[in-house]
Amino acid sequence: MTDNSWRPLYELAVAETDPTKKGACFKAAEEAIHDRVAALGGQISRDDLLAMRDASSNLRSLKQDWKQSSVRDLRNHK
Repeated sequence: MTDNSWRPLYELAVAETDPTKKGACFKAAEEAIHDRVAALGGQISRDDLLAMRDASSNLRSLKQDWKQSSVRDLRNHK
């Protein structure tokens, strides 16, 4: 049985536009994915594994972009 309980947190992190909330959203989504993988104890379907890998990869990219944007914003406000 597929449990996508991590997906709403992932979708919220992707859609969040408030830069002050993005970090917490990324963290919550990453933790939810990690918790789901841990709960499965190695018994994970290929489709679920691919979905969580893709989501994790996307979160890493978005988080990196967000951090770079935050640094640029700080430099522009000096």
